[in-house]
Amino acid sequence: MTRLQSCGIELNWQQNLGDVPITLSYAQYRHYISVLREIISNIMKYANAQSVIIEISLVDSQLVSVICDDGNGFDGETNQSEGNGLKNLRERATELSATLHFQSLPEVKGSRVELIFPL
Repeated sequence: MTRLQSCGIELNWQQNLGDVPITLSYAQYRHYISVLREIISNIMKYANAQSVIIEISLVDSQLVSVICDDGNGFDGETNQSEGNGLKNLRERATELSATLHFQSLPEVKGSRVELIFPL
C-alpha cells in the first residue's frame, strides 16, 4: 500500500520510458525523488483529493513527470503565500536544470504539476 492509498487516495501510475535505460547521478536521483515526495505530501495535506495520476515519460532525452489530482486546486505560479515546500521544490528543480510548472484545473477540479529535466 502506498502513502496515498493509506490516506484513501487512489493512485494511477503510468510510465512510458521505452527500452532505453535511464541513468541518474545520485544528486539527480535525490532531487527528483524529493520533488515527487513533496508534491505527493502537499496533495495529501492540502488537496482533499480522491485520486492522483502520476505519469513519467521519456520525451526527446528529457524526463517528463506530470502529477495531477482531483482536489481543491492550487496554482503555485501565482501563489503569494509561498511556504518552504514550494521554495524547496523550485530550488530542487533548479538543481536539476528542470522546468517546474503548476496549474490549477478548474474545469475538472484539481491541480497539475509538471517537472521536465534533461538527461
